[in-house]
Amino acid sequence: MTGPAVAGTSPTAGESTAQARARRALGVENLWPARVIDESGPARLPSRTRLSPGLFRRLADSLRPVVEARPDLREVPPRTVLMIRTDEVGDLMMTLPLLTAMRVAWPQARVTLVTRGLRGQVMRGGSMVDDVVTWPARPWRESLAGQLRCWRFARRLLRRARPAQGRFDLAVLPRRDAEHFGARYVAAAAADRVAAFDPADRLGPIGSIGQERERDLVSDLVCAGEPLTHVLRQGERLAAALGVTITPDAYDAPGLALIGPSDHAAARTLLSPLTAPAPATGPLVAVMLNSPHARGSWPGYAEAVNQVHQRLGIRVVLLGGPDDEQLGDDFIRTLNPSVPIVSAVGRAPLRTTLALLASSDLYLGGIGDAMHLACAVATPCVAVTCHPAGGNPADDDAPNRIGPWSADSRVVGPARPAAGCQDTCVSDVAHCITGVGTALVARTVADVLLGLTSRAVVPTAPQVPQQARHAEQAGFATA
Repeated sequence: MTGPAVAGTSPTAGESTAQARARRALGVENLWPARVIDESGPARLPSRTRLSPGLFRRLADSLRPVVEARPDLREVPPRTVLMIRTDEVGDLMMTLPLLTAMRVAWPQARVTLVTRGLRGQVMRGGSMVDDVVTWPARPWRESLAGQLRCWRFARRLLRRARPAQGRFDLAVLPRRDAEHFGARYVAAAAADRVAAFDPADRLGPIGSIGQERERDLVSDLVCAGEPLTHVLRQGERLAAALGVTITPDAYDAPGLALIGPSDHAAARTLLSPLTAPAPATGPLVAVMLNSPHARGSWPGYAEAVNQVHQRLGIRVVLLGGPDDEQLGDDFIRTLNPSVPIVSAVGRAPLRTTLALLASSDLYLGGIGDAMHLACAVATPCVAVTCHPAGGNPADDDAPNRIGPWSADSRVVGPARPAAGCQDTCVSDVAHCITGVGTALVARTVADVLLGLTSRAVVPTAPQVPQQARHAEQAGFATA
C-alpha cells in the first residue's frame, strides 16, 4: 500500500519521475514544456520547444560535481580555460592577440580550443593552446533535443580535459556577432564562469535578433562597445573583463608562433620552382583569387600582376583551395609567360599557407581568410574590396571593420556604388567591384613594394582603422 503523494513530488501529466526530480531540484513548477498529446500515439514533445536559457544554466549548475574549497574564480587565475570560436579561420587569426595575452597572464592554465572543421589545424602543436577539438559538423536545432546535444558535447569536452574541479574554470566566447546555436549552451554546461559579449548588443546590421535571451547563459557579460571598431580590437574589451592586457607587441605577427620547421620546409619545397634552374629575382607576391562572397571576386588580378611585373619584375605564388583549381588555371593562362609563378592551389594546408605568406613580400587579393593569415605574419596587404568609398561603415564588408591590419597595407575599392546599389554592394555576383581599375591596383601594389624596398626594415606594428573616417589614413584608394 502506498502512502499519500507529497505535494510537488509526483510527476505531472506526461512527465517522467526523473524529470520530476530535476524540476524539484530547481524549485520550479514547470521545468518541461507541455507535451502534445496525440490520441493515435504516445505523448511527444513539440520539435521547437526547449528550456529557457536561464533554466538550462541552473540545471547545469545543479549537476556539477560537488568539490570542497572551490576557489573564487575572479580572485585566482583559471587553471582550465575553454575557448569556443565557431566562425572562420580569419576570425581565429584575429583572436591570436587575446590568446597571447591569456597565455602570458595565465602561463599554467590548460587551454582547450573548439573550432569548426579544419580551421583548428593551424593551432595544433603550437604554444597558444594545449588541445584543439572540432565543433560538430551537423548544425543543432534550436530545440530541447539540440540542448541535449549541447549537454552531451560539453560532457565530451570535460571527459577529454578532465579538469580537477569537474568543470572548466572559465569559458571564453570571443565572437562579437551572432553565435552558432549551441556555443553559449556548451560553455554554460562545461564551465563555472562564462565570459562573452552581451547577446543583447548583437542587434542591427552586424547581429542577430533573438539571441538576447541567451544572456542568462553568460556570467560575465561584456559590452561590445562601438560597432564600427575593427573586429581585431574588440578583443581588448573581452581581455579587460578577464583582467588581462593585450599589449602592442601581441599584435606584432602573432601567427609566426604557429609555424613550425616542417611548415617552413613544405613552403620552401613549393617555392623551389622559382629557384630552378636559375633563381628568379624580384619581390614575391602571394595572390589569392577567391573571395568568401562572389560579389568580392575581382576579375582583374592577372592584368594587374602583368603591369606590376613589367615595372618591378615580381615573382608570384598562387594560393587557393582544391575548389579554386579552375580559377588558378584561368589566371595562369591570362598571365604574361615571363612572370615567374608557382601554384600552391589545393596543395598547401593552413600552416603551410601561413609559411608561404610569411615568405612573401606582399599579399594581393580580397578581404577574407587568406588576407587575415597574411596580417597574422605581418605581411603587407593590398586588399581589393567591393565596398564603395563612403559606404556604410557598419556593413559586413566595410574595411574599417574587417580590413587588413598589418603595417603598410592598402585597401582598393570602387569610388562609387554601381547601379542598383547604394551604400554597400548587395549583388550576388561581382558588381560594384568591377569598377576597380587594374591600373589603380597595379599602382598601389608597386607603391607598397617600392616603399618596402626603400626601407631596409619593414615595420610590423598594426595599423587598424578605428572608425570609417580613418579609412583614408589606412590607405583606402579609389579610382
